[in-house]
Amino acid sequence: MTPPLLLVRSPHAQPSLALSAPPSLRPAEQSGQGPKQGQLNEEPPVQVTIGRIEVTAQSTPAFPKRKTGSRPPSMSLEDYLARRHGGRA
Repeated sequence: MTPPLLLVRSPHAQPSLALSAPPSLRPAEQSGQGPKQGQLNEEPPVQVTIGRIEVTAQSTPAFPKRKTGSRPPSMSLEDYLARRHGGRA
């Protein structure tokens, strides 16, 4: 039976992390039993990779608004009708 892994939460992601239970927490060693025949003294490290990809959009710079020149006020409806009918009201 392999010893349990000790999982540690970290606010910072690590690119690669090897975790193994410390010797004081391994069940076989706590009970005073040594490793069985054919069993390695040291467990191979477990590689855990935690990655994060951040994607940000690059916005194009806003074009400055065109300044419109001052133009004369629009024609009123009465002025338009007067012009259209040749001065007849």
